[in-house]
Amino acid sequence: MKHIACLLMALLLVGCATANIERLSQSQDKGTVLQGGERVFVALPEDGVFEGHHYTDSGKYVQQYFYDSLLRYADTVINAVKVLPLEEAKAEAKRQNAEILIYPGIVHWEDRNTMWSGLRDKVRINVIVYSLADNKTLDKTSLYATNAWFTFVHARPENRLRTIIPPYVKALYQ
Repeated sequence: MKHIACLLMALLLVGCATANIERLSQSQDKGTVLQGGERVFVALPEDGVFEGHHYTDSGKYVQQYFYDSLLRYADTVINAVKVLPLEEAKAEAKRQNAEILIYPGIVHWEDRNTMWSGLRDKVRINVIVYSLADNKTLDKTSLYATNAWFTFVHARPENRLRTIIPPYVKALYQ
């Protein structure tokens, strides 16, 4: 009985999902990044690609999670309607009278049938928070999440976004 309990505990530990927010800049050391009440423009990232498979609408999922999370803090949140390079996104955000640009990029998007293969779904998003008024980068962060190794459901990478984007946005305002 003791061995079975140890085996079950080991499976639980191995099967845990992960979520990680890795700061690429030191902005959090200086206090709050955003004050609240800003007009924010959220860029649309290119869809994720893994091993030649294009994950349609993955960029829209990322953008929508940022949009929904920012609505709690910003006065106005505007979504880009198409994928733009950083400099063009800055120009479009200025045309929209935004004060802040959120520029996410999908670095890794891997959808696996975990319950059959044991391989985890993975998602990594790099984010730049840019002040259009000050013309400077306020924050650079890499957001990473995987699902549990041991699961009975097929969860997609977009389901992992809720474990990394809302906590990140909340941290920008605290």
